[in-house]
Amino acid sequence: MSSNNFQLSFLKMSLSHFRQHILKYCIAIVSLIFLHWIQVQVPVLIIKLSQNNESINFKELIGHFILVALGIIFFRTLSRWSFFFPARVQQKELRNQLVHMLSLCSPIHWKKYSIGKLYEILISDLEEIRVFFGFALLQIINLIIALVVLFPAMSKVSNDLMWSLFPLGLCFLLFSLSLIFTT
Repeated sequence: MSSNNFQLSFLKMSLSHFRQHILKYCIAIVSLIFLHWIQVQVPVLIIKLSQNNESINFKELIGHFILVALGIIFFRTLSRWSFFFPARVQQKELRNQLVHMLSLCSPIHWKKYSIGKLYEILISDLEEIRVFFGFALLQIINLIIALVVLFPAMSKVSNDLMWSLFPLGLCFLLFSLSLIFTT
């Protein structure tokens, strides 16, 4: 199979995977938005807690911290599950397809590698596909949402804080370019 055919096959498989699990990915994205919005509230609560103001109701503020903590736990777990579960399903489906296809091959194809070695190679490749659909997509979308939620929150505090994101953006760009040119 040529490299071009493989890229088209992978793209076709990826689109089919996303259509099949669109609801889970939508849940994951919405939960990441809520997660980052809640995490931006933590510094605001800490500032309120650190003020020596008589009008502050500390019991209510502690209740807010507990709700924030529970929200972080809930939305982080939901987002992780919503990204990782479809990736595991995809890995299982592909593994079943590959095992079926291998069982149909004549033993002449197994001269170079034993069946155990073939399974080991295929399972390793499937693990990389699962990591792509699960962890890599989670991190890409996580970064995008974090920046979208973080920019307005930082600009409310101080526009000078926006300059602190420059090194982060530069590192992200350099890391992305290094990945592109080394793979």
